[in-house]
Amino acid sequence: MADRLLHDCPLPDSRHTRAGGVTTAYHWAAQERAVLGTLAFGADAEGLPGYVHGGALAAIADEAMGLACWCEGHCAPGAQVNVRFLRPVHAGDRGHVTARVVGIDGRKLQCEAELRVGDAVVAAATGLFVAVPLADATAFASWPGLARFTV
Repeated sequence: MADRLLHDCPLPDSRHTRAGGVTTAYHWAAQERAVLGTLAFGADAEGLPGYVHGGALAAIADEAMGLACWCEGHCAPGAQVNVRFLRPVHAGDRGHVTARVVGIDGRKLQCEAELRVGDAVVAAATGLFVAVPLADATAFASWPGLARFTV
């Protein structure tokens, strides 16, 4: 485990959501202990014509919660992510995501994420992430973020 990030900082976006037609800009808000992000949904994120696919929303929630784990000092891949889709999102919409770690029990991290378009919550997610001991992190050797835990 590394130390929690104590200062606000930008975070990398993901090739996974970008390839899915979503543009993201994440940053860590140290005082709030939350990942905050702006979202833009392009036509490539469509499921039904004109509407963003739920899988794109789930990917954003998973990604933001995983980043929250990383900012809290844990290399912790997701074990379970549950998403409640509350309102449809139109291709072309812009939104925001907030994600944070809300509980830690040993290696298990409980996370929450909320996606909004305007004032409306469009999706709410919970996740279970499991911290990987550095000795077991070889499976993640190609992940650039792992360098933080080996310094």
